[in-house]
Amino acid sequence: MSKAYSNKALPVGTVLREWRLEDVIGVGGFGIVYRGRGIYFDELVAIKEYFPSAISEREEDDTVVPVDSDAEEVHALGLKKFVEEAKLLWNLSTPSRPPNIVSVRSLFEIHGTAYMVMDFEDGQSLSKQLKDGKKFDEGTLSNVILPIAEGLERAHRVGVLHRDIKPANIIVREDGSAVLIDFGSARFESGDATSTKVTFHTPPYAAIEQYVKTYDQGPWTDIYALGVVLYECVTGEKPLEVLERMHGEDDTPLAQRDLPGYSQDFLKAIDAAMVIRPGDRPQSVARWLRLFSGAIEPNDDGEATRVAPMMDDPHEIQPVLPAPDPDPVPDAPEDATFKMDAGETRAGLYAQSDGATEESDGPSDAAADVPPADDSDPTQADLANAPNIDDMAGEALGSGPDRSDWKKKPALPWPTMPSPPAPPS
Repeated sequence: MSKAYSNKALPVGTVLREWRLEDVIGVGGFGIVYRGRGIYFDELVAIKEYFPSAISEREEDDTVVPVDSDAEEVHALGLKKFVEEAKLLWNLSTPSRPPNIVSVRSLFEIHGTAYMVMDFEDGQSLSKQLKDGKKFDEGTLSNVILPIAEGLERAHRVGVLHRDIKPANIIVREDGSAVLIDFGSARFESGDATSTKVTFHTPPYAAIEQYVKTYDQGPWTDIYALGVVLYECVTGEKPLEVLERMHGEDDTPLAQRDLPGYSQDFLKAIDAAMVIRPGDRPQSVARWLRLFSGAIEPNDDGEATRVAPMMDDPHEIQPVLPAPDPDPVPDAPEDATFKMDAGETRAGLYAQSDGATEESDGPSDAAADVPPADDSDPTQADLANAPNIDDMAGEALGSGPDRSDWKKKPALPWPTMPSPPAPPS
């Protein structure tokens, strides 16, 4: 059978349930995002289709199928994770929709794949604003990041972590408000919070516990990423990756720098979020937000603002380093390795695939080819790039605990990195 639409997006005008597709707004290694409009009610939505282009193709009847038998298991597991992501976001959207987290309206499965219908968010990513050289004052950042943090606290209360907060996943609307998108790497946390066979992180926003499995991930993991985002907005530069900071590279806290226009409380709160030791960071978003107003000191209950020095034992633990580029092609689904590069999602899956997104210039009446990936700046189109098969060797995403708060874990031995070898003489 010939495949007229193989590796192409659905054509404009296609009807999916009660939605008609108007345009392709983003494509990536794991999906396609369309702009849709209601048939019965004139409202815009974003529709995300599970379509991992490296291992899937589209038949003439629009059915999405694995490219061969070797891809069937990975394709099925990825579809399962896509559905679980939608359920997760739906749970966060009920009984009321948080204004600062992307909301899911519905989910349906047809054509051998799944479609997630979300609110259409029209705005510019924080990543794009940073690349354009935008300068941020304290008031602007407070209006953008702090409401995002408040929405994130709602997710944390039901045990959901985002785990991939970065400027590309924050959309700033025209009215200046912001929304957090792309929960493709989120998961429910349990007591075995770090038992995953998949390494998933975006330097420099990833905290040490995303490299070293000795430490549990929790709200403090997302707080670290938010701190790095604020650091980048304040200084205009990305900080060092956490593994470099462990080696004692120059890492002067913001509160000790000359940064006119920012209060000491504001800078100390950022420093507190970026402490390397997980147990020394604020353990909840609510507590972290109190630092911004000076209601508490960052060193209360042992939560320090300074970076603690490393221990001397280089054999205590070996952190997991980011995967090399190009991404490896795994022999089996449980060996899938994800690497983040320059703030964009890259995935080494059944076959090598670049997951960056490309925004279309306008609607087309013909089927849209999935274009080669590039480094274009993401908006909601970046959702096409979410690799919804994280932890595919572990338990299902949507079966986590419903708990009201997080309890601080007992302190564990502090991991260290061995010193780099001396250069040859």
